[in-house]
Amino acid sequence: MISGPASNLTEAGPVDPAAARVGADPAIVGEARVLEFHRYWLARRGERRFPARADIEPTDIPQLLAGIMLLDVHYEPLDFEYRLIGDDIARRMGSLKGKRVRAA
Repeated sequence: MISGPASNLTEAGPVDPAAARVGADPAIVGEARVLEFHRYWLARRGERRFPARADIEPTDIPQLLAGIMLLDVHYEPLDFEYRLIGDDIARRMGSLKGKRVRAA
């Protein structure tokens, strides 16, 4: 990979910057749970850039929930509310469920 702030090239050639932002190449990830969630995410988003919140069903992926965080978006002013905090994350960050990012 050719690196640098303005670079969009790899050894294979040009990379679509938009595709890179949404994780088009999971080969850089070595963690099995991250790869499993990536496959789930891709299946749920279909042809869209991101899946809708309604497309993500936590009960579909119980084995991954310990490492997942979902946030609700609030506008005016822009803020985020912690909706779901996995146990692995809660152990590191504490209980944030229901709190706003600006207040946490």
